[in-house]
Amino acid sequence: EERKATYDRFRSRLMFPIWDGKGRVIAFGGRILKDGDPKYLNSPDTPTFIKGKTLYAYNFALPMARQKDESGEGLIVVEGYMDVIA
Repeated sequence: EERKATYDRFRSRLMFPIWDGKGRVIAFGGRILKDGDPKYLNSPDTPTFIKGKTLYAYNFALPMARQKDESGEGLIVVEGYMDVIA
């Protein structure tokens, strides 16, 4: 933000789209592949993306949450993108 030149903030990171509840991409997250900090980096907050109020992959979990699960098991909420994918 302090630089006047273009800078790739997600350089050397594996990119993850972040969706809203309707499945629209509203931001991106990136995980560094080598050593470095920060491990995860998100798009800056915007009117449509507020990190603290956005549940990753919510749009995929919502239909499953609405179905009555015969096994009696519920959904599992995890912390990171890689945890969700796993």
